[in-house]
Amino acid sequence: MAPSPGISLTDVFKSGKTDAIQPGRDHVILGQERHDVGRPHDQGYPIRSIIKDGWLYSRNFTPDRWPSGNPETGYLNTDGSPTKTEILTANRAKPNDPHWLLCFGKRPAEELFDLENDPDCVNNLAAVPGQQSRRAALETQLLAKLKEQEDPRMAGHGEVFDNYPYAGKERGLYERYLKGEKVKTRWVNSTDREPAPLDDTASADLRALIAAELAAGNKRIVIPPGRYLVQAESGGHLHFKDLSDVEIIAENVELVCTSTVRALYFENCTNVTLRGLTVDYDPLPFTQGKIIAMAPDKSWMDFEVAKGFPENELQERIQIYDPATGELRRGDASWDQKIEALGERRYRVRKGGNYRFNPLNDTEQVGDILVTNNHFGKQASPHAIELRACKGMRFEGIAVFASPCFGFLEYDCDGSEYIRCKVDRRDPADDPVKRAQPRMRSLNADAFHSKDAIKGPAIIGCTARFQGDDCVNINGKYHYVCGAQGRLVRIAVLNNQLKIKVGDPVEFLPYSGPRPPDAVVTVIQPDPTPITGEEKNLIEKLGLNENIRTWLLTGKARFHTLTLDREIEVPAGSAVCCPLRVGNGFAVKDCDFGHNRSRGVLIKASNGEVSGNRITNSRMAAVLVSPEFWWMEAGMSSDVVVRDNVIKGCLQTPIQIHARGGNRQILPAGALRNISILNNRFEDCVWPLIHVTSTSNLKIEGNHFPEPPPAKADGAAPPQAVVLENCEPAPPVR
Repeated sequence: MAPSPGISLTDVFKSGKTDAIQPGRDHVILGQERHDVGRPHDQGYPIRSIIKDGWLYSRNFTPDRWPSGNPETGYLNTDGSPTKTEILTANRAKPNDPHWLLCFGKRPAEELFDLENDPDCVNNLAAVPGQQSRRAALETQLLAKLKEQEDPRMAGHGEVFDNYPYAGKERGLYERYLKGEKVKTRWVNSTDREPAPLDDTASADLRALIAAELAAGNKRIVIPPGRYLVQAESGGHLHFKDLSDVEIIAENVELVCTSTVRALYFENCTNVTLRGLTVDYDPLPFTQGKIIAMAPDKSWMDFEVAKGFPENELQERIQIYDPATGELRRGDASWDQKIEALGERRYRVRKGGNYRFNPLNDTEQVGDILVTNNHFGKQASPHAIELRACKGMRFEGIAVFASPCFGFLEYDCDGSEYIRCKVDRRDPADDPVKRAQPRMRSLNADAFHSKDAIKGPAIIGCTARFQGDDCVNINGKYHYVCGAQGRLVRIAVLNNQLKIKVGDPVEFLPYSGPRPPDAVVTVIQPDPTPITGEEKNLIEKLGLNENIRTWLLTGKARFHTLTLDREIEVPAGSAVCCPLRVGNGFAVKDCDFGHNRSRGVLIKASNGEVSGNRITNSRMAAVLVSPEFWWMEAGMSSDVVVRDNVIKGCLQTPIQIHARGGNRQILPAGALRNISILNNRFEDCVWPLIHVTSTSNLKIEGNHFPEPPPAKADGAAPPQAVVLENCEPAPPVR
């Protein structure tokens, strides 16, 4: 942290005045980390608060923990007394007694109190619509001060406080007590201890509870705290359709999904806010276990599923972790899809038929932890939180600890906001299921994924760690260009999802050569002409995902002809999209990302920023701005700022701005436009640190580069921090 910001109060005490006597000294910042023992691993209850103008705003950083200490160890942060005994007795007679909830229950992530009218801080106003401007102003001031003071909680490193060893003889009390040791805790009564950890599982039907509130016309729904097990219906667990101006408060509410299908589906909703929900799965959508044997050339290996992890239907999406560090041991490998059951919770996996041992890549060893997907229930959309055709959605403080695929996925949305949402692996101390190993993975694919948005998402203050793929991906949809003549362009449309309308502008990713000028669509007509032999031959050669190639070649594509407002030269093997539906206007700010096999932030949109993020141990690019012909993900970025990010431990060039055509070659300058890379900091990353291609009007200024690594061979030039290809005009690197 920064040096103490304290300023003497003697002039205030001596002034004899009761009002503020110094400009700027109109508020007080408070903080708490650990005060007592009684939680797993001697963890504290971290709080930061601000008092100003008669209001108290508090941020509880770990609302999943018990604020007064765990019940089974006696709420050790509250001394024994007749009042405490009376409250605990009342709650045992009737769970969720209101006095018990106020004194000992779990607290929401945010609290706001009117100190003049509520000096005992009983009525939390943080979720009241009429107090949102006040709450936001106090929150902004508090967080700005904490960042100024370099509070580790602001940099995603709050665990430093939890990891300091407790100095007293009660160190490790929670674990010692659960093992049966009689640890003396004289400041509480023996009757304060609950006989077992309290079960947060709620008996209410969550789906029926919400449906009743909506049927009554309520626009603000407060879900009682608890853990709700929900059975899937019609391919999902909760479905919200055609909602408008609804706020759902779910502080200290956990949705436990019982099938590996989507948790929540929002369809055609407008201005809906969801706050505070935790999402998890039981059974988990992945399993894991220790590698117990492998071939001498590591072409196959056996692993044993650890106790507490499922083995319903194992599916290949294999990752291997170092149990000592909890980080990925190796990058991707080509695995056979079949996972062979050996019995007694043991399985064998094999690498692909063309596998050849490579000592630089094949670094796994016996004792490592292998993770792969687990499926349970009917097949359906596998994303935890899915949005389709929604506008003005806001998700605050949502925690997703598991998902069969993406954490948050939106299609055709407009202006979604994700504020302080978290995708992370669950702390074993907070996991209701006791497992022989801590979870290695959070979810199975991307954390935040936006497709075809009118206005791109704002992802602010979020966490995405240990998921199976990218932290963020914002993109639109390309349509394959079969050929063009004059004003006519023949395109292939997959799954009947044409994302271009009459009157839309269109932009092209060319097969090769300069980016063609944009145009406007004046007519769209179905083209009954089947795919030709010449078209098939070219598609066979292109760098495409095999599923997309198969769809194009086997009749699943439908063909259309676009008539443009001008003649255009664009070769076959190109791609076209509407730039109005690629997520322009996005923001990815102040987030904590990384510890994943792929990219940190992947952008195809324009008019946005990637700023103030901390990206650690992403094995591919930390920030990649690039269209992707391989996935047919659009578009051609312009007016994008990448600034003030801290990037650590990246195993590929950390910041990449690229454009490759359908022929996989780097495109000329002008494919991407007006890109700024400013004031980023790099630590322990692969060089070069910045690689830019195909860009006009590029700015690279104020970035903090470490000393370069030594040259790889005697007499060779040292590596360059910045590499530019096909950029005009070539910018100075300051």
